[in-house]
Amino acid sequence: MEVHHPHHPTHKKKWSEYIIEFLMLFAAVTLGFFAENIREHQIVLHQTESVIAQLYHELQKDTANLHKIGLVHKKQDTATIVLENYILNTDLEANKVNFFLFT
Repeated sequence: MEVHHPHHPTHKKKWSEYIIEFLMLFAAVTLGFFAENIREHQIVLHQTESVIAQLYHELQKDTANLHKIGLVHKKQDTATIVLENYILNTDLEANKVNFFLFT
């Protein structure tokens, strides 16, 4: 079993040891800061790509829905035109039964 002895209290550090410790701590903190910024940047890029893809799919759905709504309105407009022509070109009093059948 190993016995660890505390450092000698009379041992004094040289200035070079303080400088080396400072440089090591400075490098560790600086590199940690850079690593964290790089990681956050990658997360933001991933979230941006995800939001763009989601927006693209929603726009595709909205475009398809607008196209369907346009077709429905076109059919309704056509039905309205046919009904208008029928009303304008026929005698409604004489053709009451046909009028109520088509409307």
